[in-house]
Amino acid sequence: MLSGIVLILGKSPSATAARRYAFALAREGKAPIAGLAIVDPQMIAPAEPTPLGGDAFKVHKDEVALEKARADAADFERLFGEECQGAGVPCETATVEGRTLQAVIDACAMQDLVVVGKDIAHEAAQSPSPSPVLLRLLRDNPRPVIVCSHDEQGSADGATLVAYDASLPAMRSLQLFALLGLRKRAALTVLTVHERQSDAVAISRQGAAYLRKHGYNASAHHVEGDTAADEVLANEARRLKAALIVAGAYGRQGLREWLLGSTTKKLIEASPLPLFVHH
Repeated sequence: MLSGIVLILGKSPSATAARRYAFALAREGKAPIAGLAIVDPQMIAPAEPTPLGGDAFKVHKDEVALEKARADAADFERLFGEECQGAGVPCETATVEGRTLQAVIDACAMQDLVVVGKDIAHEAAQSPSPSPVLLRLLRDNPRPVIVCSHDEQGSADGATLVAYDASLPAMRSLQLFALLGLRKRAALTVLTVHERQSDAVAISRQGAAYLRKHGYNASAHHVEGDTAADEVLANEARRLKAALIVAGAYGRQGLREWLLGSTTKKLIEASPLPLFVHH
């Protein structure tokens, strides 16, 4: 059962989408949200070469940038608190000054799930590529993460699509999704892509049967062939009008696939839907 959500606060379009999604989860599961504003000095004022005599200018510039970031964080906290109060959603807020990844990991100690926009700490606004901070967060964070896109599509009442290949990361992701009891009222499809039909059928049925044990209305679907898994998943998500994609480190190479980042990274880049990920 979901008992607490960490939401990374920000003003980017994907951060706004993440806030909306966290609110929907909080209302569904009656879970409080911990809103976290992060001031990361190493990203806001990174070390850089300065010309002779330019140290004072660099120090001043960094101080101005940090003060603005602190003021923005205070605004994020205030506005989020007001929004939660108006919506009747229990929440707490905090601003942490330090490395982004460590701040999120520390905040997870008492929470079950992280919800974040995919452009967290990204220098290029609305970049299609996941930020390095996000990729490290997905790899090193102890909790599952829901990544939201700035161009989020799909109905909030739509189906859930689970990418499942029976690898260890996929099993872990499936288990945590089920134990958190997310989206119990939505229809759910377990999709397996495999070059052998017999394996594809068996794996997809295994995943669906596991979810049915946890009270989900789960059906199995498979695609035979060597088509890129991210393309198949995107097409199936559109067909189902899905509201969420659940994925482990999808790919039959298991953890090695995750570290290489191919299928999962492509999903984050291309999917307009929220993506539940755990390694």
